[in-house]
Amino acid sequence: MSELKQITQDISVNLTTKINSVCSPLKQLGLSLFAYHIVNAEGKMCIVCNRPEFAEYCASEEYAGDDPLLQPQVLNLQGHCLWSSLKASFKQTQIERSCFDIDHGVSIIKKADHGKTEIFSFAAPRKNYAVYSMYLNEMFLLSEFANYFKKEAQDITNKMNDSLISYFQSNDSKILTNRAINDKIIFLQSINVLPKNIDLYNLTKPELEYLNLVSEQKTAKQISICLHKSQRTIEHYAERLKEKFNCYSRSQFILMVQQLKKSGLLYNLLSFYN
Repeated sequence: MSELKQITQDISVNLTTKINSVCSPLKQLGLSLFAYHIVNAEGKMCIVCNRPEFAEYCASEEYAGDDPLLQPQVLNLQGHCLWSSLKASFKQTQIERSCFDIDHGVSIIKKADHGKTEIFSFAAPRKNYAVYSMYLNEMFLLSEFANYFKKEAQDITNKMNDSLISYFQSNDSKILTNRAINDKIIFLQSINVLPKNIDLYNLTKPELEYLNLVSEQKTAKQISICLHKSQRTIEHYAERLKEKFNCYSRSQFILMVQQLKKSGLLYNLLSFYN
């Protein structure tokens, strides 16, 4: 049995009763499928789904490597993503629709601590076209459910974090990721969210790790412990980065860090070192 099949059996199948209990409120919204992905900075992932028969089928067919949600250009995103905008294989799409009555999907992509990406996916039966009105006008309901799921299914998410496995990515994933990051940087600079005169590719791994911890509002003492560096070294990082970002005050620097975090660029750039 493959790792993915085993994990699917251990979590989505064996814990079906608990998963369906937590997911029961989604019936009120006309939704029939919920899936939750965790993907870490090393490219390892785990998934749980409230439709065990669908999860088992995908695991047996080893669809994880072709899952459009697990491709770099999607993992670099934050926010909402309609499945109809993704490149999925025709075979997989037809099976989802005809065999499992799964259609009209949407995913919420969030960046979590320690370079992880969380994907909360929802879908409806084929005939429920009205669900798009809910996606358009009341997406906050799904965001609230995502928070509810993590709270109520903490034992399941803990097990997922202990069961992360590698999944196949194409050889050009780094090229795609690099292109996506470049496009994002150019766009953010063009709308004056990021200054045009900074070179984000000139940041070292320790500097990026420092910025990530600053974005989590950790103190200099806490950061020195996390990075196993002296507080003097941490202070040196801060001064050097203020120069690189052309920031003349602490508030300017913090605003820049928040923008890098919010845009997902911190996660994107750290991924090159993993």
